[in-house]
Amino acid sequence: MITLATPEDASVIHRVMLTAFEDYRHKALPSSALSEKADSIRTCLNENEKAFLYWRGESAV
Repeated sequence: MITLATPEDASVIHRVMLTAFEDYRHKALPSSALSEKADSIRTCLNENEKAFLYWRGESAV
């Protein structure tokens, strides 16, 4: 199932981002996603930016 994320989903989005980009942590130019904070994601969602979450069972992936 795909859902439109809300500000309350910021920590879930943060976890998914860190997991997705972990393989790039030690590259010459690591992804800036690894330095993102859940609070900044929450702020963006509160300011009408959009994000979607894909749910596999009870977990966002």
